[in-house]
Amino acid sequence: NTDTILYELNKDSFHSIASLTKIMTCLLALERLKPDTEILISPAAEQTEDVYLGFGAGELFRAEELEYGLMLLSDNGAAVALAEEMGGSVSGFAKLMNEKARELGMTSTHFVTPNGLTAPGHHSTARDMAKLACHAMQSEKFREIVGTKKRMVHWELPKGKALEAENSNKLLGVYRGMTGIKTGWTQAAGGCLAASAQREGIELIAVV
Repeated sequence: NTDTILYELNKDSFHSIASLTKIMTCLLALERLKPDTEILISPAAEQTEDVYLGFGAGELFRAEELEYGLMLLSDNGAAVALAEEMGGSVSGFAKLMNEKARELGMTSTHFVTPNGLTAPGHHSTARDMAKLACHAMQSEKFREIVGTKKRMVHWELPKGKALEAENSNKLLGVYRGMTGIKTGWTQAAGGCLAASAQREGIELIAVV
């Protein structure tokens, strides 16, 4: 909360950022959508690689449920569904992502996708992702989502359908004081992590 950098290495090297991208997608969803906004799953969202919720086109969710699926399961289709709701399309949403990045002073970042699946020109740096992580963790709802170890995700349609989502961040409940944030992996990016922990009133964020 002081923006003090304690350690840095290759902080301005361009990298693919895999699912760390979803920090921005979730942040914008929390800013722009009401929790009970109803979102219809499109064929594009259904056909996205790695849809861990296993939803189909025509199914219906509340925005809050997709946000949990996005950040806990790292569901790529949930990112597309949220993006289409906010930006009209993935490319329209990418414009909103890049506008927010500029607002946050992320000068070496360019977003193309809402989920971090490999795409030409989609990149950031450790410094920029730390700026994003620090900003996102100021949101109480964002903190609540990324600090959740396990939660049921509920459908609106079909009624009564639900799936238990376990957070991909295995440090939660294992590393003392862990508060978030997001894991990521693609072949292009390798392993990525934005991690936060709090002990004795001091909270630190690490981006690797």
